[in-house]
Parts: sequence; C-alpha cells; structure tokens
Amino acid sequence: MLILLQAGDLDGIILAKTTLKQMLSHEDPAMRTGAARAIGELKAGKLKNELQQLIEDLDEQVARTAIKAVGQRKLVELAPALTTRLGSGQMGRTAGLVLTQLGVGALPALGHAARQGQFAARRAAIRFLAQKDSQQTEKCLIDLGRSGDFEIVTAAAREAAHRARRLGISDFIRAEANA
Repeated sequence: MLILLQAGDLDGIILAKTTLKQMLSHEDPAMRTGAARAIGELKAGKLKNELQQLIEDLDEQVARTAIKAVGQRKLVELAPALTTRLGSGQMGRTAGLVLTQLGVGALPALGHAARQGQFAARRAAIRFLAQKDSQQTEKCLIDLGRSGDFEIVTAAAREAAHRARRLGISDFIRAEANA
C-alpha cells in the first residue's frame, strides 16, 4: 500500500485509500496489523480516528502495532487512548514507552490516568510519568503526592525516590520541600 502512495499518481492514491479502509475493518488481524503499520509509516494526514479504532482492537498485536504507530507519528492527542492500555502486560509497557516518547504533552493524560482506574494502571501511569525529565513532571508528582489517596501517594513517593536517585534532586523540588 505504501508503494501505491509513493507512486504519486492519483489512481495510486485512490487505490491506497480504498485498500487501507478495507484493511482497517478486515476480519484478519494480520490485515489490521498491516493497516496500523502503514499508518505509522505515512507522513500525510492525522488518521487519529483510525488509530484510535486500532488501539482499541481486541487483538493484542493489532493494538500494540497501533500504539507504536502513535509514537512514530508523535500524536500526543492520542495519549488518553494509550493510557487505557497501561497496566496490561506487554501492551501496557509498549503504551508506557510511547507515552514517554511523546514528552511533556502526554503529562495531562498520564496525570489523569494516575488518578483513575485499577491500581496496576494507576501505578504504571505514575511510573511512566516519573520518567519524564521536566519541571512539569515534578509538579505533577507533587500534586499526586498531595492527593490524599494512599495508593497514589505511595506510588508517587516511590517513583519520586527512584527519579531522585536517577536524576538527583532538582532546585524546584528543594524549594517545594522547604515551602
């Protein structure tokens, strides 16, 4: 399909569009996986709705490939969809790594996920949030630490300690601790 797009003529583009639409809803997971892979490689169009559909796919390989495509295309807008996959084994780790790649734009989605859902997903959200090296991350960890929810406070404190070991204690954190 990518070859059809690279050919550059209008007929090839129309055929590629039709093929991609068929692949997106094909009963064979390998075809849907191919659609996710193709979307990841495409440089044109957002295709957010299509990726959202593939992220929610019941087939784990399809969903993981779609998650990776979000990272390839750097679609921060799909960070909330990725957080729904946190805490679910290999797919959760893939989603977390992509959320980390997306940078500080993914912080609001990770912060929200840290406060919602099941414990494993909340803990994973806090773990991946803490991997980002920014003052916004530190603010978010402090907010989570002050949330009053025992599980969230404990997970945030644990990840903040790991982060301090890895990155040191920032001036911002020192100022907040003395405030």
